[in-house]
Amino acid sequence: MIVSLHFYRIIYSGLLYCADCGAKMYVHRVNNGKRIPQFTCSAYSKLPAGTLCKTQHRVNADNVMELISATIKEVITYASIDRETFMKDLDEQMEKKKTVDISAQKKRLQQAENRIGELEILITRIYEDHALGKLSEKRYRNLYNTYETEQEQLLSEVEEIKTVQTQYTEEQKSADRFLNLVKRYENSSTITNMMLNEFVEKVLVYERDIKVQSTVPRR
Repeated sequence: MIVSLHFYRIIYSGLLYCADCGAKMYVHRVNNGKRIPQFTCSAYSKLPAGTLCKTQHRVNADNVMELISATIKEVITYASIDRETFMKDLDEQMEKKKTVDISAQKKRLQQAENRIGELEILITRIYEDHALGKLSEKRYRNLYNTYETEQEQLLSEVEEIKTVQTQYTEEQKSADRFLNLVKRYENSSTITNMMLNEFVEKVLVYERDIKVQSTVPRR
């Protein structure tokens, strides 16, 4: 089957990236008699060639298409045949990504927010005492700076904890979306552009290892 360059440009647009420099990979025909479509690193060809990226990271477009298609079909088949094991594997991957104890984070968040509220009350109280002459200017400033510093640190900690919790929630949703995605395409026989973009975030292309053998003639 002859596949046009236009097909590859559409279906793999923005998916392939150079693993070494991070630049996008673009497809073109290699005029070697067979005119094989290949992806190469876009940074390599910028003049002078090889400055931004040392090699082209060249890969045949047909091979990319075959590998991605086979991988997606394998995942869909695996999930369809043994959904329970697939879910277990997915959960294990999620656990590996989870670097913090979420329950401990929730407890710490509650403690930090409670303390922030307490500090706000203390700041209001010393302000009133200072206004009534019960607290000297020096004492007021020392207490105010101490409370405010602690409050700012806690606010920063609360923001960090909430960010972690949001990321964890999004990962859980992502796992659910992935399962729904598998269900939607489990009877599909061909890989479409939409399917690619839903299953694949990006493909990193590494330069292949080239082993050179030299033969030294015996004397």
